[in-house]
Amino acid sequence: MSELLAEGFRRLFKEKRFYIVLAVNILIPAFVSVFIGIVEGKGSMIGDVMMFVMTGIIIMFISITAGMFIVSDFKNNTIRNKIIVGHSRARIYLANLIISLFVAVVYQLAYWLTLIGLGWPLMGFKLFPCKEIFINIGITMVIIVTFTCAIVFICNSLRTTGGVVLSIMMDSIILTVAELIVMFSKSKTVEKIAEVAIPTIQRQEFKYDPTSVPDKVALIIVIDIAICVVLTIGGILIFKKTDLK
Repeated sequence: MSELLAEGFRRLFKEKRFYIVLAVNILIPAFVSVFIGIVEGKGSMIGDVMMFVMTGIIIMFISITAGMFIVSDFKNNTIRNKIIVGHSRARIYLANLIISLFVAVVYQLAYWLTLIGLGWPLMGFKLFPCKEIFINIGITMVIIVTFTCAIVFICNSLRTTGGVVLSIMMDSIILTVAELIVMFSKSKTVEKIAEVAIPTIQRQEFKYDPTSVPDKVALIIVIDIAICVVLTIGGILIFKKTDLK
């Protein structure tokens, strides 16, 4: 596993894509902080709202970097070489998952640190820091991890650029389908289940209101962890049966 991780991180740090997407991820909150600071000055709530409103975009950024990282392994036959030298498919999958989680954490933390570091002196915060926002930060990190597990599952299973495209669109697709189901079912029970069981819907409560904490935080976290476990086990089982030509 250590050899796989060392090779994977070495390859990740050599990829321009990792740094380009990271730069864009940093430039967005930096631009907003400077622009709002100049136009409105301090006292705006935009800084607080920006804490969570960009989560969907960050998931797309993770898909671009982590997804292409995994797919390129298949395109270049690197996966076959790893298997030939004796690495198990389970370890290869887990190594890619760990590297993808690293990308996810770096991108999310880079966004928040830039927003806070520049936003605080330039445009200020009305609500941050407070207990509610810190709870929602924790929920967001769990959601980001869940989506990253889904990205690894999709890209490792499809093994093509199509998997990357699907993972980039995944957040929007899930949100649209879930909202349609809730709308047409007209059931409060279905709506409540969606709020705690679907990661895209989980964050809707605090997306624009950063101090609005979901009612069942513990249940949301347990469900997301369960999703991660199922996706990881399922991904490994599918990968073990995959015929690599």
